[in-house]
Amino acid sequence: MGRALATVRRCLGEPHTGRHRCKTVFIRGEEKSVIWAIEKQVSHYSYHVGQIVYLAKVFAGETWNVLTIPLPHQR
Repeated sequence: MGRALATVRRCLGEPHTGRHRCKTVFIRGEEKSVIWAIEKQVSHYSYHVGQIVYLAKVFAGETWNVLTIPLPHQR
């Protein structure tokens, strides 16, 4: 993950100048935009968070408490 963060920082450039050092990155040999790469990584992390929450729900069983505001029929 350290390399990924370094690449993001390098590609976003210097924030105070607004210059971007690169507008594309290569992922598995394919050229992608920096924004695409960031979105892909964030969605990948959120997918894993969903998996963790699902497993927690399975392990908790009947004692599971909803993580969000319950719907009216769940109150």
